[in-house]
Amino acid sequence: MPRLTESLSAHYKRIRKFTNYSRVPDFRERAPLVLKDTVSSRRRRESSRNPCVDKMTTLFTCLQRNEFKDELCQREMEIYLSCEKQHALAKRKEKEAEAKGLLESTESRWYPAKALNNLLKRVAKTPK
Repeated sequence: MPRLTESLSAHYKRIRKFTNYSRVPDFRERAPLVLKDTVSSRRRRESSRNPCVDKMTTLFTCLQRNEFKDELCQREMEIYLSCEKQHALAKRKEKEAEAKGLLESTESRWYPAKALNNLLKRVAKTPK
């Protein structure tokens, strides 16, 4: 019984691998290799998670235990409202710092586009 691979290989041309190394095209610089002076000002995505979710759940569990009577859950309501106020204040400060172009951010790897553009303006680009 003849081998299947022999009959198939007779019909197809042999392929040689890795023989075109000598024909690599030269690199042609079409534009000068220089970085841009600006950064696009895309807004970063807001986190979908609310920072006060745990306080909200304690408030809802308290309301559920007490048959939704507000008078019995005043302490939990105050805690939740103070958390919301602190979050709104922090968000407002972050937006003001972003509008001014300061390098203050809550996350360590994120900087506003205006601040980065100001830094890039200070550094002069020198094309060769």
